Amino acid sequence: MTYKFFLCAGELSGDNLAAGLIRALKEKYPTAQFQGIAGPHMVAAGCEALYSLEAINVMGLLEVIPKIPQILYLRHQLYKHLLAHPPDVYIGIDAPDFNLPLEAKLKAHGIKTVHYVSPTVWAWRSDRVKSIKKSVDVLLSVLPFEQAFYAPFQVNVQYVGHRSADYLPDLYTQEHAREILQLKPQTPVLTLLPGSRSAEIHYLADTFLQTAQKCYEQEPDLICIVAAAKPAIAKKLRALIKEGHYPFPITVVENQTHVAIKAADVVLVTSGTATLEVMLLDQPMVVAYKMNPLTWELARRLIKVKFCALPNLLANKALVPEFVQDDVKVAALSAAVLDYLQNQAKVAQLRVEYQTMVSALQCGADEQAARVISELIARK
Repeated sequence: MTYKFFLCAGELSGDNLAAGLIRALKEKYPTAQFQGIAGPHMVAAGCEALYSLEAINVMGLLEVIPKIPQILYLRHQLYKHLLAHPPDVYIGIDAPDFNLPLEAKLKAHGIKTVHYVSPTVWAWRSDRVKSIKKSVDVLLSVLPFEQAFYAPFQVNVQYVGHRSADYLPDLYTQEHAREILQLKPQTPVLTLLPGSRSAEIHYLADTFLQTAQKCYEQEPDLICIVAAAKPAIAKKLRALIKEGHYPFPITVVENQTHVAIKAADVVLVTSGTATLEVMLLDQPMVVAYKMNPLTWELARRLIKVKFCALPNLLANKALVPEFVQDDVKVAALSAAVLDYLQNQAKVAQLRVEYQTMVSALQCGADEQAARVISELIARK
């Protein structure tokens, strides 16, 4: 029998998760067909892109408002398509505000639904648990503390681990990463990850670059690498660097984020999935996040957790320094970066703590997720 899967990812991290899942499902179902709202990794894995993930890749609360009509129209068109050509399983990868309402409608029509990556109901908008229970046959969790959160609500949650933990830790050595980027072994390197969305670049990139300059004043041998996930982001970053006339070496690299992280001595990173990747690549980090001031005023009243960086959430303590909104200042960021550059004992202790968390995430996520989905298919 040829099974049909529809997968919907809303950003690059979801594209990566979905690609791994597609490959694992192909191992179980060699003749399976895959279609979806897809990014480049999903397409490379064999998924036909009905729409690009860029169509729904929006961050923030206020920022999404101008795009609501376009997104609602796309979702309605997708709903009609899926009713006319029903898949055996619909798999929404993250993007809960887009996926969950669609999953609820599809489930009501008898289409099996899976949501991969729990919404951050443990951090804010916990009322969404009811809609999750209504919308999905199974929720695939990637963080170890989530199953306990959902237990009182009787949601079918299966912890599968995080696929990045299965391959990232052994992907590069620092020596290899520096060879790829043609960096000298003993040169101090600061890598900047200012984000993958235009809004993140708008609010953080200049501050990150100015922080690098402040660190350079204390460490005159410092080299700065800026990682861009997409060509459009790289173009914006190069323009900012040119305007800034920075008096030290800055290199923008495209599609080499993991190499840029591993080559670093310290990483200055925007809060999000990238913080988990920095931890998995065993690097010290300083985390920052800033958004539209009105969005922040709304968000801070809803957020229920003490931390925004995933390593701090997993450790349940301030393991790495994080700075949010008005605290995102050059002086504070540069002091935290220099503290790591000049304190190797602190870096060594951080890496010991990382290891416990990394081990908990290493579960063979692709295969585990495919197994859960195959069990769902087999269920009458």
